Amino acid sequence: MTNDDENKQLIDVATILEEIKAKINIHYAKTIDCDPGWHHLVALCHTELMMIDPNYEVYQIKEKFGSLRYYFGTKSGDITEVEMWKIAEKYELLSQTVCELTGKPGKLMFQLGLYKTLAEEYIKEGWEPVEKVSPDKLFGI
Repeated sequence: MTNDDENKQLIDVATILEEIKAKINIHYAKTIDCDPGWHHLVALCHTELMMIDPNYEVYQIKEKFGSLRYYFGTKSGDITEVEMWKIAEKYELLSQTVCELTGKPGKLMFQLGLYKTLAEEYIKEGWEPVEKVSPDKLFGI
């Protein structure tokens, strides 16, 4: 069993996702806009952020260019905010190694101008690992 599997078992992801939705700023949709393979990452990120500032506010949580983006605000001061952004960045980078759909190990993939982090099994569905895609195809040159 990997550490990631252990973390998934130690937390109640569904309950934490509801806690997060309750913290979303009233000017934003009360949704978490990423596929279920990343929900455990979202829950772990929230848990770490709560240890620094239990009163932080969520703006958006979403997938963007194949990575998890966790946008938030805090009124606890500059040093606290820097530490919190380091946590959010850690989960953004980690998400690039976890399939968005399944939670299995994944790679950043590309298809028709879209990016997604997916397990190897999706290569047969037309997705290609980004590192194997030519720059002219990636950038539409």
